[in-house]
Amino acid sequence: MLVDSGADISMIPLEIAETLELELGENKTNIGPAGKFSAKRSNVDLWLYANKKETYIGKIPLIIPVNRQEDASDLPYLCLRGRQPFFQIYDITFFENKRKVHFQPSSQLPLPPPPPDDKK
Repeated sequence: MLVDSGADISMIPLEIAETLELELGENKTNIGPAGKFSAKRSNVDLWLYANKKETYIGKIPLIIPVNRQEDASDLPYLCLRGRQPFFQIYDITFFENKRKVHFQPSSQLPLPPPPPDDKK
């Protein structure tokens, strides 16, 4: 998944949303850098795994593109991590020359408690 600091909300392809059996909202027109596109909205419980440790982030909003318009033909294939809620709960440093992104938990906002195990 790519970190997109210009995107408000994370985005996944429809095929992934269907595999995860997410409840999808109605089609709505969205506007992005590539122009207008039709998408559904959903939410998903998100866990981050790093250094053999898992961290529950919480329910995050998602956009799921559902069409291939000429001005946004690559949207159905992108997995983008937007700012919500990551930029609120992590201090994020981009190391452009190393092609790395560092997420440091912010001391300002505590992480939510994980859901029960059967929801994972």
